[in-house]
Amino acid sequence: MLLGKYINKYYLKYIIYLIIGIVSLVVVDYWGLLIPEYLGEIIDLFNEEKALEFSMISNIIGNLLWIAVLSFFGRIIWRYTIFHASTKIEASLRHEMFLKSERLSQKYYHENKVGTVMAWFSTDLETIEEYLGWGTIMIVDAVFLSILSMYKMIKMDIFLSIITILPMIIVVILGAWVEKEMGERWEHRQRQYDHLYDFSQENFSGIRVIKAFVKEIQEIKVFKKIAKDNQDANLKFVKVTILFDILITLIVSIVMALLVGVGGYFVYRNSLVTSSNTASPKNSIRSLFCNLSIFCSLQKELWRIAC
Repeated sequence: MLLGKYINKYYLKYIIYLIIGIVSLVVVDYWGLLIPEYLGEIIDLFNEEKALEFSMISNIIGNLLWIAVLSFFGRIIWRYTIFHASTKIEASLRHEMFLKSERLSQKYYHENKVGTVMAWFSTDLETIEEYLGWGTIMIVDAVFLSILSMYKMIKMDIFLSIITILPMIIVVILGAWVEKEMGERWEHRQRQYDHLYDFSQENFSGIRVIKAFVKEIQEIKVFKKIAKDNQDANLKFVKVTILFDILITLIVSIVMALLVGVGGYFVYRNSLVTSSNTASPKNSIRSLFCNLSIFCSLQKELWRIAC
């Protein structure tokens, strides 16, 4: 979690929102892990030799509907409370920074570029808000769902668990590569953003001089080049994120296919007792690997904040 003397006081100020949001998120995550178990029970009912009664299925379907309704309202609660707190913290930090900027001397603004100061008020604060909002959600999901998913998987079949855990090495390697690449490209993007702000501010300040010497067309051409560099820097930054998401999705899909194949073979050889055992771990593994990507996404957020 992002800590520091300038931000800790805001955690205390909005502690109620954060507690309610985190508790709601954990409860919703737990309910989500119950769904595969109910689906497995439905499949088991069709495999039993005795006659199937509608009341048996209706009870399970009723539980699933209750989970869906409660999860719907639970998601509303954690989205409102966590994002409300992160937005309020961002606004409070921006207000505090603005009051501080009014007290700074002219020497400070001569030594620091206007573009850099503007970047602090815009992109840097937006990154902090994103970390406090989605970052908090990622931390809770990663810790809670990963531990519970691992427990469910190992409890069911340790061999299948090993098969699905081994690709974690690939995810860790990808995370390390993305950490380095995202850090470099984020810094490059910030430099281009600062340059764009500086050039715009200088042109607005010296607009009379530019008009007096009829330099409008030249300045427009220079501005187009700077804007294009800024656009390219942002596109390169986004491309790394998209490439990482594609690779994670590919790894998850391969592991799921491997799980279905090996798990199906075990069921065929009667190594697994019931189909509920295959239904539940499949969704547990999906939760696990989704949260592995959450860990790596959180790693990117931490790197961006560190920059």
